[in-house]
This record gives sequence, structure tokens and C-alpha cells, in this order.
Amino acid sequence: MLLLDLNPKLVMEIEFETLGENLIDRCKAVGRSKIFDSIGTLFALLTVVFTTIEVSNRHLHSEYKNLVNRTLPIAFANVSLMIYFVFEIIMKAWSFGPDKYFRASTAHILEGAVAVTCLVLQIVHMGIHGSPIVSLKELDLTEKQIPFLTLWEAIKTCNMLFIYRLVRFLPASKNIRIVVGTVIDEIRNGGAFFGVLFSFYYAYSILGMELFRGAVDNLYMRQNNTDAMICGTYEQLEYWPNGFDDFF
Repeated sequence: MLLLDLNPKLVMEIEFETLGENLIDRCKAVGRSKIFDSIGTLFALLTVVFTTIEVSNRHLHSEYKNLVNRTLPIAFANVSLMIYFVFEIIMKAWSFGPDKYFRASTAHILEGAVAVTCLVLQIVHMGIHGSPIVSLKELDLTEKQIPFLTLWEAIKTCNMLFIYRLVRFLPASKNIRIVVGTVIDEIRNGGAFFGVLFSFYYAYSILGMELFRGAVDNLYMRQNNTDAMICGTYEQLEYWPNGFDDFF
């Protein structure tokens, strides 16, 4: 069991010599391993793909029978993944200890909430409609464009939340770390930059208003032989894109 890549943030005080003494310790070692966590992340990506296919097929097939034939296997696979996610959270909480696991990171609380919510909603949907796929009644509500989130749509929205687990892979790439760090630094230092930019914009506008106010209007009147103005033009609306009649 020492070959498992244990999460060092949560298992600092574990005695590695005792991990293989009995079956319970071995199961806990599996729950603590990064391999187990990576498998869950892979399944999270898979459920996002399945959800995308389900949602896209709902719009591609007008006949309900074709929709059932296309999406029923994927829907049951998605239900299986929901059950696995709940099992994964229970396994991790048991391996690390519930108090320690959920206090270690708010992401763990979010994972548990999303997994349990998805499974509960799916059970309720199957209890009402008898199937994990979208029902005819829900399709009718969608076609009528009724602004109401159906139970099936709520489940799919919840499924898409699993994509946040992919954020864990960001620190693994040096290039991505550089890009993310640069964006964060830009946001952090953007206040001073935009402050200087606004100061130049303000000074330029005030100077232009003092020097060129009404200059474009007089230029047009001098070059126009008649006072007739076409409706909707800059002249008729008294709007000069290059003028300095006002601050904006």
C-alpha cells in the first residue's frame, strides 16, 4: 500500500508502517490516495460529456422514441456515476475522518453537496417519471418556452457543476500556472493602471472641450450651402463623433 500516492495535506500524521496491517487500513489507504481522487476527477469529466450529449440530443431529435433510444444508455451511465460520486465522498470522509476531511477544504464540502444533490434529484425524477431521461411533459414545457426550470434541467445543471473538479489539474501545468498568475496580477495591479488611464482621458477631454467646443458644428455650417439636414444624420441629431461639445 506504500505505492499509493497519499495526499500529504491530509495524512501528515499517518504512520505508514501500519497501513497494510488489516483490510480496514488498506481500504482507508485507497480512499486517501491521489489515484482514487484522480479517478473521481476523470469520472467527473465523463459525466460532463454525457450530460452534454443528453442535452444536445434533446434538441436534435423531434420524435420522443428516437430520443429514448439515443439517450437511455447514457442516462443510466450518468446515474451510475452519480452513485459513484456519493460513494467517493463517503469513502474519503471515512478514510480521513469526516471532521478533518470537510474542514481541510471548502472544495470538499462543495463536492459532497453537488454529489448528494445530483443523486437526490435523480432519485426524485426517476420516482416521478420512472426513467432518468427527459419526460414528454418536460419536453412540452421546453417547447412552449415556459420560463421554468424543470427537474430534468435542474439535474443536468447540477451535473455540469462537476466540471469544477478539473481546476485541480491547473497547478500541474507550469504554463497554465504562469497564465493564471499573470491574469491575477493584472487584476491586482489594474487599479493603478486604469486610474492613470482615466486621468489622461479626463485631462484630454477637458482640454478638447476648452479648445474645440462647437468647432465641428461651425465647420459644417460653413461648408453646407443650405440649412436642410437629413433626418437621422449626425447634423440633425447634433452628435459629432469627433467633437468636444461634451465630456463624452
